[in-house]
Amino acid sequence: SGIEIRHPDMGSFSGELKRFFEVHWRAINANWGEVEFTNEQREFVAQRMRPLLKKELIAFAYYKDEPVGIALAIPDGVEALKTLNGRLGPIRALLAMYRLHRTDSARLPLIGVVPEHRRRGIDGALIANLWREGYRRGIRRCDISWVLADNHRMVNTINRIGAAPRRRWWLYSKQL
Repeated sequence: SGIEIRHPDMGSFSGELKRFFEVHWRAINANWGEVEFTNEQREFVAQRMRPLLKKELIAFAYYKDEPVGIALAIPDGVEALKTLNGRLGPIRALLAMYRLHRTDSARLPLIGVVPEHRRRGIDGALIANLWREGYRRGIRRCDISWVLADNHRMVNTINRIGAAPRRRWWLYSKQL
């Protein structure tokens, strides 16, 4: 198939970030409601997310040295926050960060393959790679979220790997 899965070089964070957002936009720009991030927004999100990012949980799919797919998993912060019982102070914040990096669950909020490389199993290869890497890090559960109901290819991929829906979210809109 000629597809190679690679993890980012966190020493070149700025360049990897640029590449990630380029592939992300090419993969999702036709989705309902998507708006491209500005450079300032990219930097803001990246700096806020950086403490959560683990090299092994970010994957690029390359075809002939061109990035054609991305996937990102992050530790599940909900698990870490549950132990705080609704109270947050300096010590509890440190405890939450400690637990966040040792949680056994993750979230996969971003996965995308550019249109010209879809239907080649790249999405499944990205998920399988993150699954293996996550398992090595002690992750045993993963929430694959924000999948649009009309994204039949992604829904089928998720079904093929044996994941089952736990929750459904609905978006409502009203003209103002």
